[in-house]
This record gives sequence, structure tokens and C-alpha cells, in this order.
Amino acid sequence: MVSVKRSISLDAAKQQPNTDFCNYMHAVAQQSYAVQAVVFWSIEQAYCQAWRNAMPIAEPYRESADRWGSDAFHQYCQLLERQADAALQHASKEEQQAAADACGHVAKHEQAFWQMAFEG
Repeated sequence: MVSVKRSISLDAAKQQPNTDFCNYMHAVAQQSYAVQAVVFWSIEQAYCQAWRNAMPIAEPYRESADRWGSDAFHQYCQLLERQADAALQHASKEEQQAAADACGHVAKHEQAFWQMAFEG
């Protein structure tokens, strides 16, 4: 188990950025499919781009970079993007605007999450 290997306690309290991101994702469940598809793509795309742009990277992060920065994961993100685009074609103007706004929300949550991870 990675947590044992890296001496990470799973009993630690959630930090606020993590709680905020989780709450946001729960709220997205009440949105239309088009918004959900865009949010899902945005989250996965953020991981893909972050890890692809971190290459080459030293251990212990090589495994994560190889997984989330791989060509296969990049292709998966492209598939999600096409699915989100297709959903948006059938969405109302309001749903399209909510999806655009959601990308900004995801970016803010991702930034806060990674800042939290960086600072420990």
C-alpha cells in the first residue's frame, strides 16, 4: 500500500481545500449531464497536463507521472473532451454558461488542492 510505503497517515483530518473540492464535486452531481461531463473532463485534464509537463521527474513521483502523464491517459482525456463537447452541443445556453463557469471553479479548486499538497 502506497500510504504505508511512504509513511502517510490516513487518519489525518481533511484539509480545507480537499473538503471544499469534495463539496464542489458533490454539488456538481445536481447539475446537468453537460456540466458534469465538462467538470469530469476538466479534472482529468488538469491531472494529465500537470504530470505531462512535470516530465522528467524524480522518484517517488515517477509512478504517478508515468500513469497520469502517459499517452494512454492523454488519449482518455481527449475522449472525455469529445464527449463533453457533444453534450454541450445539445445543452441550453444556460447549461453552456454553467459549464464554462465550472471550468473556472475546477481550476480554482485544483490550484488550491495542489498548493495544499505542495505546502504539506
